Amino acid sequence: MMRRELDPPSTDFAITSVNVPDRLDMLELQGRAHQDPPARARRHLRRRARVWVLRVVALAVVGIGGWEIAQTLDAARADLSPSAIAARLTRTLGVPVQIADSRLRLSPTPHLELDDVRVGDQVAFPAISLQVQVRNLGQLLIERRLEWGAGEIAPLSLTPEQARFLLGLLPRLRAALPADVGALRCAALALPGAIPGDAAPWVMVAARNSGGGFDGVTLTQASRTGAFLQLAFSPSPQSAAGEPPDTISFRLDGTRTALPTAPGFGFDRVRGQGTVTRDRIALDSLMINDRRGDLDARAVVQRDATGWALRGTVESGQVDVAAMLGGAAGSDPGDGGAPPLLAGSASVSGQLAGRGDTVAGAFADASFVGRVSMRDGTLNGVDLGYAATHPGGIQGSGGSTPFRSGTASLEIGRGGLALRDIRLRAGALAVVGEVTIADKRRLSGSLFADLIDSMRAQAPVRVTVRGTLTQPAFGG
Repeated sequence: MMRRELDPPSTDFAITSVNVPDRLDMLELQGRAHQDPPARARRHLRRRARVWVLRVVALAVVGIGGWEIAQTLDAARADLSPSAIAARLTRTLGVPVQIADSRLRLSPTPHLELDDVRVGDQVAFPAISLQVQVRNLGQLLIERRLEWGAGEIAPLSLTPEQARFLLGLLPRLRAALPADVGALRCAALALPGAIPGDAAPWVMVAARNSGGGFDGVTLTQASRTGAFLQLAFSPSPQSAAGEPPDTISFRLDGTRTALPTAPGFGFDRVRGQGTVTRDRIALDSLMINDRRGDLDARAVVQRDATGWALRGTVESGQVDVAAMLGGAAGSDPGDGGAPPLLAGSASVSGQLAGRGDTVAGAFADASFVGRVSMRDGTLNGVDLGYAATHPGGIQGSGGSTPFRSGTASLEIGRGGLALRDIRLRAGALAVVGEVTIADKRRLSGSLFADLIDSMRAQAPVRVTVRGTLTQPAFGG
């Protein structure tokens, strides 16, 4: 009884020990496997094999691509040799072309350089550069041809005959140049004998039209002061190879542009059109729109036995007299803040004439002779009414003389400006005389003031004019 109570009660379960691997054991086994030297060696070999396979594939691709590019460049070098390019241009342009050297360069950007390109026996280009496009390497490898960009011409100077000769070749550039050459450009083109003036060189652009051909050339001239002038030339179709076109049409468009007869005077807007032939340049219309007044002009420059002769006409609406005199004399009417010599509105009409050995020389020699009709104006710096009644009482300057109407002959040339046969009327006061504006805006001349009534005419009083355009001085 006592023994049975001391024995533990019996159960149906027994505690046993079974070696079952759990997750921690698996991680331990994997860690030991990674620390095994043979396993590490095998992994290292597999990794190096993958790296070398990729390197070999990359080298193969680069090698094949380089070989293809080399083959393309070798084929291009044969086509881009000086003799091959010259032969193609001779065949398509219809005139002999010679090229001293050609080089395919990669710096600073891929381009083809052509040196000393001679077209016919008239024009020599110092250098021409054609851009090489590398935007599509696949197309280069497949088609094995270079893709071209725009062409750039080195600074160039042309005579009028050379310019007409090149314009005659313009339509043939479609076949002469690769189809992907979209434009030819010259950043510094000088035409010393054709276009007057010694301003900055012209920027020339000859671009393909929508049909793929070349039908015109644009010349642009711009300055830091805001002056802008553009000339667009379009040659007429011509049949004979290498012959200049019979007629070249041109359009002119400019802002703040000066004219040869008034180089210091910039007009707000200038538009015109005309034609050019071998011995004649016709400016059919020239419209000048300016805040100081509008002008219409026509001109013809004709070659004769002694050179080039300029003839033309100018007409205006109502223009500002002070601005007209100041601009034609090469000055700013508002200089110094003093009132101008003559103020008011006027209409101008007259003739242009000039002569020179070249077209530019004829324009440089241009002069204008015409009539000015004024109304509601003022002669500043002197009271001629007082002078007419006080002979000898005018010394220095001061006062003003208003007038209702007036006329004068206007002459503008290289030596300056002259107002001759001046006739002003203001009631009983009549003024006649002449005034010239010479170099550095110097004034010289004399005026005669006369008081006229119904009974008699008093002796006219002479008043001398001196000083400058903006600071006139008068004396007895």
